[in-house]
Amino acid sequence: MISKTKGTRRSRFSIGATPVVAFTMSLACATGEELTGGGDASAFSVTGTDGTGGIGTGGTGTGTGGSTGGTSMASGGTSMASGGTGTGTNAGDSGTGGSSCGSGQKLCGTTCVSPSPTNGCGDAQCAACPVPAHSQAACSAGTCDFTCDSGYSKSSGACVADPTCTDGTKNGTETDVDCGGAKCPKCAPGKVCSGNADCAKGPCESGICGCTPATCASASTCAASFDDGCGKTLDCSQSCTTPAVCYQDKCCTPLAACPATSCDAAQTDGCGSTLDCSANCPSTDVCFNKQCCTPMACGTQCGHPTDGCGTTLDCGLCADGKSCKSSADCASGACENGTCVSCTDGKKNNGETDVDCGGANCAKCANGSQCNADSDCSSNRCCTLLDFGSCFLKTGTCQ
Repeated sequence: MISKTKGTRRSRFSIGATPVVAFTMSLACATGEELTGGGDASAFSVTGTDGTGGIGTGGTGTGTGGSTGGTSMASGGTSMASGGTGTGTNAGDSGTGGSSCGSGQKLCGTTCVSPSPTNGCGDAQCAACPVPAHSQAACSAGTCDFTCDSGYSKSSGACVADPTCTDGTKNGTETDVDCGGAKCPKCAPGKVCSGNADCAKGPCESGICGCTPATCASASTCAASFDDGCGKTLDCSQSCTTPAVCYQDKCCTPLAACPATSCDAAQTDGCGSTLDCSANCPSTDVCFNKQCCTPMACGTQCGHPTDGCGTTLDCGLCADGKSCKSSADCASGACENGTCVSCTDGKKNNGETDVDCGGANCAKCANGSQCNADSDCSSNRCCTLLDFGSCFLKTGTCQ
């Protein structure tokens, strides 16, 4: 509501029971006229006191509203906004107010959003955060930031490749290009160093890697042309001491005699030469697989065992019940499951249907003996389930 009195006065706008804007109103009347309680002003000004925010203009009037409920006015009309935007009641009037987003959010356009790299983090412009190459956008303390990809590190607002020992640049902890330091290979002579640990072939002297030359003895070599590692070539061919000889550029002490059990005609001496050890075995031994071997005799063995040195012995035929490897070892001519068997050994074996009878190898069985077929029986009759009379209940026996 607006209350007016004659002359210049102070008035207030109210929304509900809450005062919003206090202002001073200057009123002017035409010549010969007087302002009354319901008259309209031809010119006035409004100054908001509750904050800054929306602005409205129209006619000759100007108004400034607050972000918590701003008011704008124009000649001949009134407009208000509370927490957002206001629209004048007469043409030419307008007004805007502030945002009402929740805690931790911001207004982007007409939408309340949580700050993120895609909307500028805490930036009011809401533009996406810039992202340098080899990085990912991030928010840090409400401002745009970024994290570098693996193998890259931050440097002057960009992500640069981490130093390596093969990048052709002196970087990281290197003392010279791609050498020295905690992570790279040791440096060659003449390269910059900070300590002996940076150098490959000598001490670090006055910040430069030196070179300590190798000798024939320190390298244990007998090469006729040996690089000492510092640019010189040495002749080490005479560095071996007798009885050592030079073998594959190393001093080597050869075998002086044949090993005790060797009968190899070309026994290696360990240093590139051979020894003839074919006559090395004692008279009781023979040479078998290049080793001296003492052959075994038959003893109590029968059949055809080996002597342990590659020769097969003839130890006579084996009796029934003796071990055998084949039927040729047995006097009966039958080896069954590693044992000599026969038709007279008192056992049911050798394919017999009963003890020492029946089957393909032995004589036919007498009546009452077990059988599988008529051919097993001397009577030529082996009872079956279909037989009656004398065969009743005697299935599988000779009758």
